[in-house]
Amino acid sequence: MNNIKKIYIFRPGALGDILIASPLFFSIKLRYPESKIILISEEGIRLNHVTSKMVVDLIPEIDSTILYPNISVLGKFYFFRKNIDFSSTSCLVYLNYSRCSLYHVLRDYIFFKLIGFQKTFSFYNYIKQSYTSKKHFIPEFQRLFNITVDLTGSNLVPPNFILNSTPISVKNKYKILSAPFGKAKSKRWPIDRFVALFNELNVLGYSIVICGSKDEEQEFIANGWADKPYIQGYFGLQFKELVNNIKDSILYIGNDTGPMHLAALIHIPCIALFSDTNRDTNWTPYGSDHQIIRISVECGNCLSEICRNKIHKCMDEISYKQVLNEVLKKLNSNV
Repeated sequence: MNNIKKIYIFRPGALGDILIASPLFFSIKLRYPESKIILISEEGIRLNHVTSKMVVDLIPEIDSTILYPNISVLGKFYFFRKNIDFSSTSCLVYLNYSRCSLYHVLRDYIFFKLIGFQKTFSFYNYIKQSYTSKKHFIPEFQRLFNITVDLTGSNLVPPNFILNSTPISVKNKYKILSAPFGKAKSKRWPIDRFVALFNELNVLGYSIVICGSKDEEQEFIANGWADKPYIQGYFGLQFKELVNNIKDSILYIGNDTGPMHLAALIHIPCIALFSDTNRDTNWTPYGSDHQIIRISVECGNCLSEICRNKIHKCMDEISYKQVLNEVLKKLNSNV
């Protein structure tokens, strides 16, 4: 691997998918400091997807990005042939979604070989790890290290990794970060419970910072939060600007979203409210100082972005009292 000049990393997905892989990007760059790391991901077809500037600004280990368009397989073939260096000094690292089928993975392997990659990593370990993940909840950041062990030489996640070397500032003990929205409606806790929770925290003297994508700002306004003096909203900000505005928060409370992963990666403890829509992997935030609240239901593992039932059990059964108790317990432990 000493002669590898370019390491292409295939990692599709939205904000959380890219962020949760950042400890691995760090470890790869640490082992191959002279290699250029290029992220291959999907073009931003939705506002919550990443852009090249977002990635390069916040993750310094990524030197550049190639965002491929949502076109036919043949179109992607010619797109990659045009935009990728397939010399003997380049390699591909495959970091696709954890729930891809064996057929899907084999198809991708053949595709990347046909377009010209001579050296590829992670395909075999990816398949092996997929079966392990179905039996055991393995955090996604750990799964990525497991499948790239042939490249990094270790499956140990760096214990004190912090995104973009963001300095841990003096915490504002009365500032709480939240993301009550999210692209998948099936992963949302009822909004009226967030309203009640924020009102209770205001009575106790806390201020709330709410963040999300630009298209979620209208929901923020519709809930009347823009008129609340103790609530501040940040929507559609570039990553670095967002980090600067949230890094002194003492706690994150919210759904399983990109902002949750961002908070964890800059060492903000999280109380994360998880749906039961996906059981084949564990999207828990990076680190250990977090509280995950999750209810298993008979209709779980549906993989739906919108619940198909009249009653959204896996989120509705997370009670307001349960969340409030966990929040107060966490806040009191930080006093």
